[in-house]
Amino acid sequence: MNPAHLHIILNHIPVIGIPFGVALLVWGFLRKSPEVRRTGLLVFVAIALVTIPTYLTGKAAEDVVEHLAGVSDDLIENHEDAAKIALVATSVLGGLSLIRLLIPARFAVGGPLTVVVFVFSLGVAGWLGRTANLGGQIRHSEIRQSSRLLGDSDRKENEKHDDEHHDDAPEIAENKDKDRDEEVRENEESKDEESGRRRRGRGRGRRGRGR
Repeated sequence: MNPAHLHIILNHIPVIGIPFGVALLVWGFLRKSPEVRRTGLLVFVAIALVTIPTYLTGKAAEDVVEHLAGVSDDLIENHEDAAKIALVATSVLGGLSLIRLLIPARFAVGGPLTVVVFVFSLGVAGWLGRTANLGGQIRHSEIRQSSRLLGDSDRKENEKHDDEHHDDAPEIAENKDKDRDEEVRENEESKDEESGRRRRGRGRGRRGRGR
């Protein structure tokens, strides 16, 4: 098992563990159960400890994958930058949770601190999800492309429309020429009919004078 494999195994734990701790806190609030809330706080402390080897194996995994075909240095750097923030945020969450666990129940500060930990855990959970997504983009091109599918679809549709318009241009021009020729022909026929009526009128006038 190389560092990349170990990193893949470990990085799922924070991504799943923090939301699990959030769910425990919510359940503890709803049930008004201090025991359940303490369990949620213990989960945050444990996840903070697991995040440390997760980050360290990520640094080692970089040396394994950075030379593989299709791997972008920019994607690795984006994931690494997000992972640094995730490590700090998860450590802070674990530290706050540990402080709350050590505060005796008779201290009034315990309740508000639990709320602070809960709110902060929501942000940490979201950031861990983003970090995991950036890590997945390193080796999964389908994830990299998913954010551009809508834009690519619109561009292809516009290109198709332009191609159809370009293909129809000669036909449109030909139709315009036909319409113009038809209009000219109708004008000429109208003039010929008018000239014929005038000639017939003059002929009847001469016959009338002859009688």
